[in-house]
Amino acid sequence: MLLCLLYMTIKKGKKLQPSVKFPVILLSIFVLGFAAGQYIVLANIFSKTSKQKTETRQYIGEEITLPAPNLFGSTSVEEAMQNRRSRRAYVENEALTIEQVSQILWSLQGQTADWGGRTVPSAKNAYPLNVTLVAKNVTDLAPGVYHYIPENNSLKKVVEDVPANFDEAAIQAQNKSAPVSFIISGDYSLMAKAFDGESRDENVVLEAGHAGQNAYLQAESLGLGTVVSGGFNQDLMKEILKIPSQEDLFYLIPVGIPAVETGASH
Repeated sequence: MLLCLLYMTIKKGKKLQPSVKFPVILLSIFVLGFAAGQYIVLANIFSKTSKQKTETRQYIGEEITLPAPNLFGSTSVEEAMQNRRSRRAYVENEALTIEQVSQILWSLQGQTADWGGRTVPSAKNAYPLNVTLVAKNVTDLAPGVYHYIPENNSLKKVVEDVPANFDEAAIQAQNKSAPVSFIISGDYSLMAKAFDGESRDENVVLEAGHAGQNAYLQAESLGLGTVVSGGFNQDLMKEILKIPSQEDLFYLIPVGIPAVETGASH
C-alpha cells in the first residue's frame, strides 16, 4: 500500500510534504528489503531440496518375504514398559529366528494400513525413515546386510556378507556379540517435501525416537535384549552398509538373547 500511494502521488504530479515523504520512502525501502530477504530464504530452501543428490540402493538377488508379524503377543504394553531396560550383554553364538527378526523389523517400520500407515507416526505421512538389517546369525537367513521394505514386509540384500569392519564402525562392544543389528536412517528432504520445501528436520529426529522406543518394547515382549545407541562411526557405517548419501544415521540397535549383566542398566 505504501508503494502504491507513492506511485499514485508521483503519477498525479503531486508533491508529498517532507514530513510525509521521507517516512513513506523509508517504509517503502524496508518493505522491499523484507520481501527480498524472504525471497532469498525461500529460494535457498527450494534450491537445497531440489538439487540434493539422490542415491538409490542397489540390491542383490531376490526379494525375501518375511513371516507375517504376530499381532497378539502374550506381553501387554504395560508389562513391556515396566520391564524395559537397556541390555548390552547377549549370549554368544545364539541365533535369532527369522520370526523374531521379522517382528522387530515390523515394529520399527511395518506397514499397518492399506494406505501406507506404519507402526511409527510420521508428520504429514512423509515416512522418511529406512531400516537396515545387519544379520550375523539368523535362522533361515544368510549373513549379510539387508534393506527392509515396509509395504511388502520383506528384505532386499544390499551387501553379500557382514562387512569385516562392521564391529569397528559400531565401536561399542555390545554389537560384537549381538546376532543382529538394526540401523535407523532418515532422509530430511522427504520431510521437507511434505512441507512444501520448508525444512522440518526435527520431525525426522522425533520419528526416529518413536522407532527406537518400539524396538525396546518389542524386544522386551519377545524376551530379547536391546539398547539403542548413537555412538558409532557414521561415515564408515554408511560406506560399508551401502546407505545412500542423502540419509543421516540416527540409531544402531543390536538385539540378542540377553545374558546376565553386572552393574546398573537404564
